[in-house]
Amino acid sequence: VQRIGRVLTVEENALAGGFGSAVLEILEEHDVVPQAFRRIGVPDTFMEHGSQAELREAYGLTDDAMIAEAVRLCSQGRNLLPSIFNGIRSRLEKIV
Repeated sequence: VQRIGRVLTVEENALAGGFGSAVLEILEEHDVVPQAFRRIGVPDTFMEHGSQAELREAYGLTDDAMIAEAVRLCSQGRNLLPSIFNGIRSRLEKIV
């Protein structure tokens, strides 16, 4: 976090009181303030019913949605050259 300054957490669960919240608490306890922090997960609302694929699509939990959000977060406040942007995207695609 101190080197990159950005944090993205992903969970197939409610955001309220979830993994992302725990990460924020730990960072705060260690006086670490990221430049950007984003949590992807299920909002604290009535959850729709559907297949796993439909729900992942609805809540931005597909591979493509997570990669897009990670790239957006990494490029936030920066003017990235297309080659750097494509390098970030290809590395993330290998992970997912």
